[in-house]
Parts: sequence; structure tokens; C-alpha cells
Amino acid sequence: VGSEMCIRDRTHMVGREPEFLQLHKILENVIEDRIGQVVTVVGEAGLGKSRLLYEFENWADLRPEQIWFYKGRARLETQGLPYGLLRDLFVFRFGIQDDDRAQAVRDKLETGFGEVFGHGEEGEKKAHIIGQLLGYSFQDSPHLKGVLENPQQLRDQSIMYIAAYFKSLAMQDSVLVLLEDLHWADDASLDAINSLAFELKGAPVFM
Repeated sequence: VGSEMCIRDRTHMVGREPEFLQLHKILENVIEDRIGQVVTVVGEAGLGKSRLLYEFENWADLRPEQIWFYKGRARLETQGLPYGLLRDLFVFRFGIQDDDRAQAVRDKLETGFGEVFGHGEEGEKKAHIIGQLLGYSFQDSPHLKGVLENPQQLRDQSIMYIAAYFKSLAMQDSVLVLLEDLHWADDASLDAINSLAFELKGAPVFM
């Protein structure tokens, strides 16, 4: 078993080199030209999309430049959960666990978004509004007064804040956002990602 694991770890992707090199070039353009790029990898099951993403992630991790890295994956069981894929991005980045208590989740969201927005009242407000959109309960937050009753306003403010979050990061270093298994993604997440891609096209963000 140990030998098999070692062999598996040393193997490299076979048969997808053109696509692999294309992703390399696009990320290099994002870093050098400071512009946003969105790429969708499409293929039938079993053609190596996940392997391509895995290899690309490892390659990007070894680059000398600092890159802000975010990763989300859609799942069949969360397809009916609005903004489930978007939520997974920040679950990954902020280290939120399934068994975290509500206060622990709140603290992680406030801390994570606070690193960009600041840890004062304004940063807390943005964290609470985004957190509510992502499916966490901030109904008792004074920052949500007037927003809870208006789902469209909650959505629009959240997308605006998330775009501002990534733009702020991109002013320091390029941002890489990897989204896997989009065929399982909920419609709300796909709509939000399209909106973010439009808002971030002038920033060095590669989705």
C-alpha cells in the first residue's frame, strides 16, 4: 500500500498538457497584466477535469508570487441550498467546520472578513450581511435591520461587499478562485459568481 501511494503521488497528468499549459498562461497574464479572467473547463465525466484542477492548484502553489487562494466545490446534497457554492469558498478560507457552534462561526466570519474590512463596526456589518446571505444566522444583528425583509437588497449588498473584499485583496496580490463540480452548483451561486466576475474584471482575479 505504501509503495502504491508513493507511485501515485509521483504521477503527473497525462493527456491534458495543452489545457494545463493554457491555464498556466492565463494565470501568468492575470499576474503580469493585472486583469481579471474567467475560465470554464467543460468535459464529460472521467475526462480528467478534477485531475487538471488538482495539478494546476499544485503548480500555482509553487509559484514565487504571493497568490490569495480560494476553493469551493458544489455537491449534489447542497444543490438546493441557496449560495451553497459561494458559502463553500469562505468555509474553506476561514476554516469553518461542520460542528462549529454558531458563535464560533460568527467569530470566524468576523475575523476573516475583518482582515480586509477592518475589525470595527463597519467590518462587522459587512461580515454579518455576507454571513446571512451564506446561510448563517445573523438575524439578531443590528446591522441587518431593514435588510432581512428584503432578500434582493441582502443579495445586492452582499455581492457588493464580496466584490470589494476580493478587490482589496487583489490590490496586494493576485487572487485565484477555483470552483469545482459546477454542474451541481445552485442557481443562486451561479448568478452570484457571474455578478462577481463582472465586478472583478478589472482586478487581477482568476476564476
